[in-house]
Amino acid sequence: MIPIYYTSLIPFICLIACSKLLKFCIWHRLPLYYSMLIDVINAIDYYIVIPIESKWMLLIYLVITGAFALYGAYLKNRYNKTKSLN
Repeated sequence: MIPIYYTSLIPFICLIACSKLLKFCIWHRLPLYYSMLIDVINAIDYYIVIPIESKWMLLIYLVITGAFALYGAYLKNRYNKTKSLN
């Protein structure tokens, strides 16, 4: 099994292109966007050292994870409401 996280940018572009080609909903693309954002932050921190402490970097990651979790809950709630109306 090939892990999605911590890979280069080219597989992400391929995965997102395939998900748009196969018309996946945002619910299925959300983990791809999350992992891409985390990898971009990791790359910036690796090549251009971000001058903050580890605890603040952890806080940034936790805020991003919480934001994506809340957005996922919002999408789940919105999907269930539109599904029950039809």
